Amino acid sequence: MEDRVWVRRQWNDYRDALYKIDDVDGLHWRSVSGGLNLRSPRPFLMGYVWCDGMLMGELAHSCRHGRGPHKILVCIPKKTNSVEVFVELALGAEAEAVVRRARSNGRLTREQAAKIRRASVAELGATLSGRTPRQQLAELTHRAMLQSKDILERSARRGSRLVYDRNQGIGEIPENLKSRL
Repeated sequence: MEDRVWVRRQWNDYRDALYKIDDVDGLHWRSVSGGLNLRSPRPFLMGYVWCDGMLMGELAHSCRHGRGPHKILVCIPKKTNSVEVFVELALGAEAEAVVRRARSNGRLTREQAAKIRRASVAELGATLSGRTPRQQLAELTHRAMLQSKDILERSARRGSRLVYDRNQGIGEIPENLKSRL
């Protein structure tokens, strides 16, 4: 198994950088990039890295806005990574999503979060066992698309509009801002 991953700042950027897998954290699926906050045509696997932690390559980040190093949001494209690496990271993103949902129902200790994360990865691993890495990748990508679609459909049923918040991801418009619309 490889222990390195190629990342880029936006899904369609030509600049790539190589990082250790362990240096990427906060894995999740998202359709808004880091830096310029550009919308992508579909959700991509994203994570956070330190801007000065790359092994080689370059990223669209200048450190002009403040003293570095910075924790920056990056896209993890399928094209530039092996299927095995991408599946491993996508499983991590699924496990993080399960932990976030559990946290929304109440406070969790680090130990509880780690236990939920391990159980989630084991359950997904069992679901995907016996499939080729490409089939696993297709299943995980499909799950991410369904989650994004579900968020938007639930919002439409409630008659609310969605906004993107840098820290929270997709969410409803706060009450104090609705009067400005």
